[in-house]
Amino acid sequence: NSFSSFFGSSLANKCAMNGNWYYEVTLITDGLMQIGYAMEQCQFISEDDIGRGVGDDKHSWAIDLNRQILWHFEDELSTSKPFHKHKWESGDVIQVYLDLEKKTLEFGVNGIHLGPAFQNVEVGTGLYPGISMDKENECVFNFGQTPFKYSVEPGFQPFCMVGK
Repeated sequence: NSFSSFFGSSLANKCAMNGNWYYEVTLITDGLMQIGYAMEQCQFISEDDIGRGVGDDKHSWAIDLNRQILWHFEDELSTSKPFHKHKWESGDVIQVYLDLEKKTLEFGVNGIHLGPAFQNVEVGTGLYPGISMDKENECVFNFGQTPFKYSVEPGFQPFCMVGK
């Protein structure tokens, strides 16, 4: 997708339809970012004044520890909810755990599990790791193609193994 405006979004080129998956995101900067999963039906809008990204509709789920909230649009009254007191910083490693057997999505920061984030996550035609962020921010995704900084919890596989 596009990072040509203030707020851009992007999805990985592989999706998960079953199983339990893990990936990490190392933050180079600590600004506005929404990290999680989205279906291909997710409608991104990358305009300065009304940016919509991962977590901003019913087809996606995201964590944003700059604002310390979770994002998922269930209805007109619920797009975000407060989550955890940790505010991310440059150098933090965000851990993302997708359990499609239990239909849950959970997160960790620097090896500390943050507890339940989302339940009843829909799979649809597949879930893609995704991010939305201000264009001046930077991060590095690791799907397991290089060693993870933190141990993968039992029962989870590196996301790079999807489809293998």
